[in-house]
Amino acid sequence: VIKAPMPLLTTARFYLELSLHYLKFCVESESKMAAACMLLALRVTKSGDWNAILEKYSTYKLADIEQLAIEINHMVKRFPIEY
Repeated sequence: VIKAPMPLLTTARFYLELSLHYLKFCVESESKMAAACMLLALRVTKSGDWNAILEKYSTYKLADIEQLAIEINHMVKRFPIEY
């Protein structure tokens, strides 16, 4: 819907797939996790922020997903991936 570039989508997918390894995130709905990962990817890649289009199609307001995005970010910072 937002015509996101592939690097942004890949970043969001990376966060989403990484979160599958942590039980803490298993209680969240799939759509809420996807929205929070997209928010985090938008911010990390400096591609923008949550907007009216994303809110309309996801049905999540920024306030609904921001704390979850912060927790996902902490997950990545606390358990860094070694390449």
